[in-house]
Amino acid sequence: MTQEEKREYDRKWREANREKVRQQARDWRAANPEKRRDHIRKWQTANLEEKREYDRKRYAANRNLILARVRERQAANRDEKREYDRKRHEANPEIARERARDWRIAHLERSRERVRQWEAANPERAFQNARKWRAANRDEINERLRRWFASNPEKVRQHKRNRHARSVGAPGAHTAQDIQALWDAQDGRCAACHTALHKTGKQTRHVDHIIPLFQGGTNWPDNLQLLCPRCNRAKGFLLPEEWAKRLALAVKANAVQPPAGAP
Repeated sequence: MTQEEKREYDRKWREANREKVRQQARDWRAANPEKRRDHIRKWQTANLEEKREYDRKRYAANRNLILARVRERQAANRDEKREYDRKRHEANPEIARERARDWRIAHLERSRERVRQWEAANPERAFQNARKWRAANRDEINERLRRWFASNPEKVRQHKRNRHARSVGAPGAHTAQDIQALWDAQDGRCAACHTALHKTGKQTRHVDHIIPLFQGGTNWPDNLQLLCPRCNRAKGFLLPEEWAKRLALAVKANAVQPPAGAP
């Protein structure tokens, strides 16, 4: 029997005895684990690209099963996993940081929730870490704040108003959404003279407390109105009754147009 005939004979025999061949292979692997691992290592070294392609296809076809097995193994060997991760991070710090950044970007909400949980469980360490980071990145923080202030002028003004109200002991607070609701309700006009208001520029809207904070007024949205700069400066800290009298005098003097419903 020639070599070619022997190969053909073996191939036909294996096809006819497929289950028997598989059982023999399983028995051999069980009896020779070291030889099997050595054989696999040699094949993978000699066929690196083929091995990678095989792994990619196997992972794509069995992703959920593979991930479940990985999670089970990690849960059963937490200390071993931590030690492995620590050594791997020390050996490849840049790669580890890049992967961590990619994971945070891909899982933003999960990342934030993990941070919140860790900070709640470690408040002192979280405070110290934040203080160190702020001290080391002061210029970056200032630049971020400048950009945020420039992009969110209404939120900045709202924050200042709320802080001022707290400083004088006035109850209540309001948001930028509350101011937008006032703008819509007043149709973008001054509550006193009905001049068209603007969100920026010289004629920018002023948020006025109808009952001034110093006169016992609150900082809730129902005590707010939008005025033009001229009317807001004229009103000052006047109560609504005093402001109504001044408006009436101004109407008589033709200083401003009478507001709708004015006496």
